[in-house]
Amino acid sequence: MWWPHPDAFDDLTVTETETGFELSATDGSECAIWLEYFNRTEELHEEFETCFVETLREAADRTLTANSTQEETNG
Repeated sequence: MWWPHPDAFDDLTVTETETGFELSATDGSECAIWLEYFNRTEELHEEFETCFVETLREAADRTLTANSTQEETNG
């Protein structure tokens, strides 16, 4: 799966919905092109959802582990 340049995520908007969340971006932006690509087919959309959610989980785990280690170090 390809990802936009990290600076491009400044354009990404996450909106909470009844079923989870929705991602959007300004038309023509790098993030918009990225989202459009993965919405071309249901298969691509499912791949995107799986990878995106897994990436969020991994980032959260790293953050929680780092915070836990920091707390243990500080006593």
